[in-house]
Amino acid sequence: MAEQTTAENRSGAPALIVGDVHLAQSDILPRVETAVRRLDLERIVMLGNYCDAWSSTGIRAPGCILIPGLRMLRDWVGDLRERGVTCEVLVGNHDMEYILGSETAATEPRLAGEARRILADMGARIAAEAEGFLITHAGLTRTYAEVHLGGACNATRARDGLNALFDSGEDEHLSALAARGQQHGPQDPPGPLWTDIEELTADPALGMDQIVGNTPIPTCRRAFCTADSAGRAPRIYLCDTYSLDSMFRPLGDGSMLMIRDDDLAVITSEDLGIEPWL
Repeated sequence: MAEQTTAENRSGAPALIVGDVHLAQSDILPRVETAVRRLDLERIVMLGNYCDAWSSTGIRAPGCILIPGLRMLRDWVGDLRERGVTCEVLVGNHDMEYILGSETAATEPRLAGEARRILADMGARIAAEAEGFLITHAGLTRTYAEVHLGGACNATRARDGLNALFDSGEDEHLSALAARGQQHGPQDPPGPLWTDIEELTADPALGMDQIVGNTPIPTCRRAFCTADSAGRAPRIYLCDTYSLDSMFRPLGDGSMLMIRDDDLAVITSEDLGIEPWL
């Protein structure tokens, strides 16, 4: 598969940001494909959580869709790249559980090896950057940047620093990326895969705007954020609009966020001329 090595060269190209997938590839990917064609896009950033959905795991379960879903995503990403479209695959908290081989209520550890290989095949990373926005699954706090990235930095340096932690493969670095923080467990500070929206907006990393998934929302929108010492509130946009509740009801409208020349636009089903999300 073509690696996502052209992403940095296209950091200024129009980019479509796609929220958490949660094994709804067969429903979501055709919608993204339509956006690629109709908006003439050359860059896609996927915000993670390709693994796990309600009742999706269990290696002996007849309806197990984890590995088929990941393979579908890998094939689609490969096809995009072959056509010259940059597709950046970011890791979410559920994906990291398989990378680490963790056993949780939502994961199936016996599928971890294959899931990890497929994520590696796609060149999955932790962070991307577009027009000065840092893009991660859940967001970067000021405290995390100070502890793990040497303090305040811009989006490009933060992207490179987070990806370097991931690429090292060291348990200490992977565990730091996967730290849950006080909202989800005893670890502190929360990492960019688990940061709660309240934690992020109360303590945003300085010197950059951000785009994140992780928190289900009705439609893509900007979050209210605490201002820094100079009175500037970083722009933080939320994009997790595809998640479902335990009854498989949509929590969002399936909108996506497009960034072009520092202008952000919410892309809806109506904009694309397709059926509403679920």
